[in-house]
Amino acid sequence: MRKKHKDHAFNLYKTLLKHFEGIEETLSPFMLFLFVRIFSGFFMSLYVLLYAVRVRNVTIPFMSFVELFAHATLMMIIVLCADHAQRKADQFRLSLYEYRHVNSSMEGKYDRFVEFEIFGS
Repeated sequence: MRKKHKDHAFNLYKTLLKHFEGIEETLSPFMLFLFVRIFSGFFMSLYVLLYAVRVRNVTIPFMSFVELFAHATLMMIIVLCADHAQRKADQFRLSLYEYRHVNSSMEGKYDRFVEFEIFGS
């Protein structure tokens, strides 16, 4: 009965890892697209401000300052959130590896598989 429970727990963790990898593969292009969109908006706002300063007789639009600040803030938020999510995912992978490594009593039957799945060796 105990062996069946450990097999079931291992299959559950293996399925969770596959789902998390699928989520990472899906969200990465979306986050990249969002970052590029915000980054391009940042440079367009900066271009408008620099053009207004260069011409000198054009009043500097206040909204360009607001857009520049908003785009810079959004870029920082995306970078910090992505870093936090990556650290949490790495922590989750390590905890799964440690769980299988510590609780394995089946002569290492699953440990090698978990190492390959988690660390991509």
